[in-house]
Amino acid sequence: MKSMDKKIKSFHNFTLRDPLFAAEGLDIDNAKWALEELEFLTREVERVWRPSHRWFCFWHPFTETLHPIGFLKRFLESERQRRRFIISPSEKNAELLLRTHEKTVSALELNLTAYRDSILDLCRQEHIPPDTSIFYFHTNSISLAEFLKSIEVIYSNLKELKKEVKRRRNIFERGDFKSINFSDAQPPGADPIPWKIQGPSLSEKYQEILRLEEKHISGLVEKYGPIFYEFAHLDGTPRIHNFFTYVTRDNRNRRSFHISLADCRFFLELTKTESALPAAQSPFDNRTRAIYEPSLKRGVRYWHQDVTSFYSVLDLRYYADLATLTDLNWRRTFLDHQAVLSQKSSMLDLILWTGVQHERSYMVMSKVQARAGQNPSPLYNFIARSYPSLYYLTFNRSVWRISDAPRFLGSRFGNGGIYKTLEEIEPFVSSEILEKIFESKKYRHMDWKQLY
Repeated sequence: MKSMDKKIKSFHNFTLRDPLFAAEGLDIDNAKWALEELEFLTREVERVWRPSHRWFCFWHPFTETLHPIGFLKRFLESERQRRRFIISPSEKNAELLLRTHEKTVSALELNLTAYRDSILDLCRQEHIPPDTSIFYFHTNSISLAEFLKSIEVIYSNLKELKKEVKRRRNIFERGDFKSINFSDAQPPGADPIPWKIQGPSLSEKYQEILRLEEKHISGLVEKYGPIFYEFAHLDGTPRIHNFFTYVTRDNRNRRSFHISLADCRFFLELTKTESALPAAQSPFDNRTRAIYEPSLKRGVRYWHQDVTSFYSVLDLRYYADLATLTDLNWRRTFLDHQAVLSQKSSMLDLILWTGVQHERSYMVMSKVQARAGQNPSPLYNFIARSYPSLYYLTFNRSVWRISDAPRFLGSRFGNGGIYKTLEEIEPFVSSEILEKIFESKKYRHMDWKQLY
């Protein structure tokens, strides 16, 4: 019995120092509810594409391919069981923890394989060459080949996870803890968050824009910042930018997390959208007239495009960084800083609810475009609307076990974008016009309300 106690104690220490599939500080139930809503909405998005891509949707259901919902559900169960074992260490709870690890890594492999196969199958069906197919974002673009290379990096991490899960099973069953120095063991090293205590202040014009933006944030209950964070997503060069973070609450008391890049604004000139699109971009991009009709019919010439929308840039790891800074510096300073900094998932539930909002908005947008015959290829969904850098938890060191990182930003900057900066449109817009621009989302919701 004493040897069994020692074995459980050793495994307990191991789990404390170096957990797998962990999310210290996370509201597991809230995250679970968000995933259930995300799954429902993803199924609704698929319904839009069934008439034109019936067999693809049959063989590659969006709920199993577009987002790794199965993996994320298992991840939550692993974290729940980890907490049970930490509170009540026993052989039974240790065995249950090992089983959840095995089920979680299996779900990850299943989702990742289905995701990659869906993209490759679409390329074959629609004769899309990966090397020459380019997807355009704000100020950067990425080729399909580059995107697939990042998926392969996630596969490399999966292989390492499978080895680690198997290793922990063997260590526990054999009681072989001699190779682990618990006095020196530390959690997986946290990737440093590149931020500063001080940074550039906002000009008067950018302060005005920030006030307008915040005025139209629905259900705003918490505001934090400024956060001076190093951001390379716009031109490939790391620069300190001025961010603010927010928590919102909807009429069903569901909270979500939002970010504003306060010192950099982009606008789409609606009257020139179609002519400005490069021919190679148009099959995969949803910037078409139908989705901006609510603004156009009210005489609004510009659309404010948030840089921090999930689909604006493909590398969303900065969401985890800024959420972690928000949580540890303001919201819940009592949390275990070392664990939270390593896992960067304490506010994952709120980020998932933000993902739900994006999915709902995209579902409605897809319906509008389908009615107008303007929907892009489903490949657009799997590249720009799947968010693998976020949903595969590439920022969480209890999940991401390798030193290499996916490069979802691509290598092309300063080309392909059709957005104008605030400085470019400032001579043509008054404060009254800016107010109307920021009201545009309200116009869209009013016109499309029946589709929500």
